[in-house]
Amino acid sequence: MKQSNPPVTQKDFESFLKRHMTTDEVNKMLSKYTTKEEFEKEINNYPTKKELKKALANYTTNGKLRKFEEHLGQKLNDSEKMFFALISLKFEEMNDHFANLLTKNNSRILTLVDPLLKELETRQQDRAIAAEQSIRVQASLDNHEHRLRIIEQS
Repeated sequence: MKQSNPPVTQKDFESFLKRHMTTDEVNKMLSKYTTKEEFEKEINNYPTKKELKKALANYTTNGKLRKFEEHLGQKLNDSEKMFFALISLKFEEMNDHFANLLTKNNSRILTLVDPLLKELETRQQDRAIAAEQSIRVQASLDNHEHRLRIIEQS
């Protein structure tokens, strides 16, 4: 057996109407959106694809940017090489300058110290000679004393 639906009451109908919009409300809500005629009028204010391409022709593209980036990278590498070459050259010049200064100062020091070293060598030789003479004199003296003792004893 089928069950039959109860009849729709006035209360049910009013409830239904409260949950749904009226035609005026629907029209008011839709009036916020653009109609086809309005869209067609408005679209004429925007550029076409052809006009955009023509206007953007003078602007840089990705390909041009990549080429420019490669160009800048090469320039940077070249500049870096030149910088390091220049730095290397400056260090070589400084090295030569300091080597010359050291050579000059070493020559000056050797020129000043050479006579002193000769004097020290001469004094060392004199001391060696004096020591040898002193040893000979002492030996001769000892020899004379020994002979005198022998003479005195006899």
